Order: sequence, then structure tokens, then C-alpha cells
Amino acid sequence: MANLEYTLAESGTIHIAEDVIQTIAGVALSEIDGVAKMAGSAVSGLAEQITGRRNLTRGVKVEFSNESQACMLTVQVVLRYGYRIPEVAARIQEHVQSSVEQYTGLRVAAVHVHVVGLSLRDEDEESEGFGLPGKVSNLIQQGTDLVKQGYDTAKNKVQSAAQATKDAAAEAIGTAKEKTQQVVDAAAEKAQQGVEAVKDAAQSAYETSKDAAQQVAEAAKDAADRAADKAKDQLHE
Repeated sequence: MANLEYTLAESGTIHIAEDVIQTIAGVALSEIDGVAKMAGSAVSGLAEQITGRRNLTRGVKVEFSNESQACMLTVQVVLRYGYRIPEVAARIQEHVQSSVEQYTGLRVAAVHVHVVGLSLRDEDEESEGFGLPGKVSNLIQQGTDLVKQGYDTAKNKVQSAAQATKDAAAEAIGTAKEKTQQVVDAAAEKAQQGVEAVKDAAQSAYETSKDAAQQVAEAAKDAADRAADKAKDQLHE
């Protein structure tokens, strides 16, 4: 690419690469409603498909005159069907000229517009991103993708939270059930111990009372025998 050189007052010279002018013009073209895409060589189009990056210098030719300190641009474009070609071409000339002059300080002597084709399908604008319909479509698609991404993220978080809550509830129920069973088992064991203690106490009391009754009976028998023997002795006297 050649460098464009011009003098700015007495401060010195400024060098601007040709592809800088082409890029400014390409951006200006992409902002014009009715422009479907920029035209160019087959090699340039193939490079865009391979790299996936749009070449804004495609279809823009720049000529510079050192004597007049002005440049002349030639642009090749494909317009959308349904737009008046003279009106779109006039907007191209006006917007490209004002953009280049605004950003570079160069005077644009002329902007030649070559309309090399018409686009009959919306896919062309959407794929290139040129014109208002293409931009709106791209913005809508980007917004849709962001909304879907946000929805999927929120959905995953809600599902994760619900599963975590479910797991925590199941764990709490299991723990409560286990502790309840432990309390029931402990109470049953204590009750059994109480029954055994009462049974042992009753058996002990029974044995004690049985022994005491036996002793009383034996003592009474001995007393009766002694009384009988004494009465018998008194009768013999």
C-alpha cells in the first residue's frame, strides 16, 4: 500500500497509509441503509471466508494528487433490491466524503460509485452485516443468544439449588429418623430394665416373706410342743 503525504500548515508532513483511507470509507459504507455489501476481487472474498473476518478495504480504490492535496475514491458496492440506486449512491458519496475528510483532514475531490450488483436475499446483508436490516438482524440475534445464555445459566443454577435442597432435606430426614429410633430403643431398653428390676424385687420380697413365715411356723410349733410337755408333766404329779 502506498502512503499518502500532505502538508499540514507549517508543522510538517503527515503520512497516511492507503488502507487507512480504504478502511474509513468501508466503515462509512457499512453505515448506509441500502448497501448490501462491498464488492471486490474473488481472492479478497475467499480470504474473508477463510479468516471469518470482514475486509473493510474490499472494493475501495484511492487515488491521491500531491499537487491538489486531494484524494479521489472509487467504491464498488452491491445494493439491496428495492432501493432507488441514485439516492443510495448519493448518500454513499456524501457520507464517504464527509467521513474521510473528518478523520484525515484530506480534501476529497470525488467519490465514484460503481454499483456492480443487486442483492435479492436478506442473507447477504445478514452475513456481511451491511445496511440497517443486517445490523438489526445481527443485534436481534446477539440479544437472543444473550437471553438464551442467561436463561440456561439461571435454569442450571435453579436446578442445582433444588437438587441441593432435596439432598439436604433427605439427609435431615434420615438423621432425624435415626435419632428417633435411637431414642425409642433407649426408652425400650430402660423400660425392660425397670421390668426386670421390679420382677427381681418382687421375687426377693417373696423369698424373704416365705422364710419369715417358715420361721414363725417352726417357732409356734416348738412353743406348742413345750406347752404340751409341760402340761403332761403336771398331770403326772
